[in-house]
Amino acid sequence: MINWTHHDVDANGITLHYCRTGNGGKPLLILAHGFSDNGLCWQRAAQRLESDFDVVMFDARNHGKSSPALASADAMVEDLKSLIEKLDCDKAPILLGHSMGATTVAGVAARYPELVSMALLEDPPWWSSATEEKSEAEREQERAKRTEGFKKYLDDMKSKTESELIAHGRKLYVDWHDDDLPAWATSKTQVDEGAMGGLKLPSWQDVALSISVPTLLIHTDGGRDGLLKPEVVEALVSQNQNLSAAEISNAGHNVRRENFEGYMAAVESYLQTAG
Repeated sequence: MINWTHHDVDANGITLHYCRTGNGGKPLLILAHGFSDNGLCWQRAAQRLESDFDVVMFDARNHGKSSPALASADAMVEDLKSLIEKLDCDKAPILLGHSMGATTVAGVAARYPELVSMALLEDPPWWSSATEEKSEAEREQERAKRTEGFKKYLDDMKSKTESELIAHGRKLYVDWHDDDLPAWATSKTQVDEGAMGGLKLPSWQDVALSISVPTLLIHTDGGRDGLLKPEVVEALVSQNQNLSAAEISNAGHNVRRENFEGYMAAVESYLQTAG
């Protein structure tokens, strides 16, 4: 990490901050974090991958050191598209995203396949839900409730010192590695309270079935709090030949933090297929 560099770039009309492990001499791998995290929450994975890849970890809008801006899944797709173009790489990069970041990566892969050589999606929020049957007014009421809850959560997080946050995280996530906690703690003090307001996930079925680049769905065995259930994965893989899957046991939504070795084995195996 001592040689990693930090940069700001104008992308899609806002400032995106990113950290980079290399100087462009290796294949470019861009990592997109989950909701309320920041780019450096990928630190352990990046350290594992930097010998073979030029790894870029960027802060999404409203997160880390990037600009606060209107929360929109569509805008975040355009942010990542713009970042890829600004990085000016010779070959289309590999994209890996977690949760919200997986949604962003999937959106870019579906909308701009020429900008993506392959994609890896860690537990994207793709689920079958009765929510789809609710009226727009009911969904809006639920979003408002979530937004208010998120604001209270952030207020609580920002009232704690860094050491208190790390201790809090250690109690919440007993199976995380200690090295994951400092960046997680810092990210909670950086996220803008507007990060959730107006954030609506696109129709993930349309996105998933539109992906035309090689894509790995990283999911859990369904025993914990993973969002992407095995039966949904099975259906998607059967409908889109560009999708394949890796099931990770003993993990929930934070797959890489809860079974790091299992996660990295799946990721590294898939990355070996990159030409």
